[in-house]
Amino acid sequence: MVSTIVATQAREGIITTKEQAEQAYDKILKEKGDKRLKVHTAQYRYSGKDRLDITVKGKDPLGSIFAPTWDMVNGLKSGKISEEEYTYQYDKILNRVKKLTWDYLLVQKKLTLVCFCPLGAFCHRILLAKRLVEMGAIYKGERRIN
Repeated sequence: MVSTIVATQAREGIITTKEQAEQAYDKILKEKGDKRLKVHTAQYRYSGKDRLDITVKGKDPLGSIFAPTWDMVNGLKSGKISEEEYTYQYDKILNRVKKLTWDYLLVQKKLTLVCFCPLGAFCHRILLAKRLVEMGAIYKGERRIN
């Protein structure tokens, strides 16, 4: 939708950055009462009510559905598997998630996916956020924790 806004405005002679288009789109959705899931990502210590722990160590039954395996985590840390292989294996996990589970997530107002990966590192919380965006959610970025 953002690219459509930019292209339309460009045809009308209005120069718009992607950021301006995203802000305009967010404003339109807010005015229309957009009810899509707003998803954030954060490091593990985030403690908001919308927190979903998706770590392999996690105790949350819902979050554990989206956790990588120990072999994936240890393989990536040790360099035995690449980010590409990790992504392939994680996609296989996501592909096995039942539609009802995805539907449950997508009807939430907001959700913050948490794990132990450092800010800016390759991470499955970003892979999951991207999948949710493909399903209609809006990615609101990484929450900064002081």
